[in-house]
Amino acid sequence: MSDQRAFRRFGTRGLVLVLGVAAANVVAPAGPASAAVPGLVRISATSPSSSDDFRSVTATCPAGKALVGTDYEITGGVGEVVVDDFSPNGGAATAPTSVISGAYEEDAFAGNWDLRSYAICADR
Repeated sequence: MSDQRAFRRFGTRGLVLVLGVAAANVVAPAGPASAAVPGLVRISATSPSSSDDFRSVTATCPAGKALVGTDYEITGGVGEVVVDDFSPNGGAATAPTSVISGAYEEDAFAGNWDLRSYAICADR
């Protein structure tokens, strides 16, 4: 009940004052963070372009760098090629340094296609 009496006493002017003070204390967010990744490079490896039904390719980081990201790209597969293997090396105690990508033709496809694997690497 005392809350209702306080609102009646200050009315809408008190509410506007409180909201105005709250809005004045809002801090605008800073610009986007830009944490540089030391030694960042992107390495790619591409399979030969042919009509073979399976291929795999490995992208490997240079010495002294560790794998921090991966990607792959299929060129010329026209929706008939499926990636079925995409895995980094390394383990629980070893930082990964390469990624293997494998793809196959889901249905027989006479055209040529290739597979490109990307390793995004940074200093260890």
